[in-house]
Amino acid sequence: MYSSEGAMMRPIGNNAKRTGESNPAWRPPMDRFFDRVGITENSDCLFWKGFINHNGYPKFTIGSRVVRAHRFIYEWCIGPIPNGMELDHLCRNRNCVNPSHLEAVTRRENLLRGNTFARENSEKTACIKGHPFIGRNVMLTRDGKRKCRACATIRDHIRRSKAATPAGLDVR
Repeated sequence: MYSSEGAMMRPIGNNAKRTGESNPAWRPPMDRFFDRVGITENSDCLFWKGFINHNGYPKFTIGSRVVRAHRFIYEWCIGPIPNGMELDHLCRNRNCVNPSHLEAVTRRENLLRGNTFARENSEKTACIKGHPFIGRNVMLTRDGKRKCRACATIRDHIRRSKAATPAGLDVR
């Protein structure tokens, strides 16, 4: 095991396998990491040849801990990921472990940069009826979603007119 400064740490107890004292096959994490990294000819991405989880992110084992490989290499090369931040793959390739392709951003920024519904909705300039999302025509819900005020007014008017009509009468 290595400390954040890269110095070899002595494990507590009788754990010779991790230290390599009696295990010649033991190798430092960085050596094992780069055994699982491949290079592509037509991009700067370093692709992961090891285990990929169901979401497409690379996984790497350090001792008994399983970590995401891109987080491991970012923290090794650049430093700790700040609290409240997550890593964004600037190359849009989840399988990439090139630290220069990773940037610590907020969850919102990461969602708005990616190919997500959040980005699609943020780019809309009008509602589905064509009313523009500008000025007083925009209402914000409690969870931060935009609603069209013109459509809400029309819906309220229709609902009120239906409620005012006595049941059973045909108003034509």
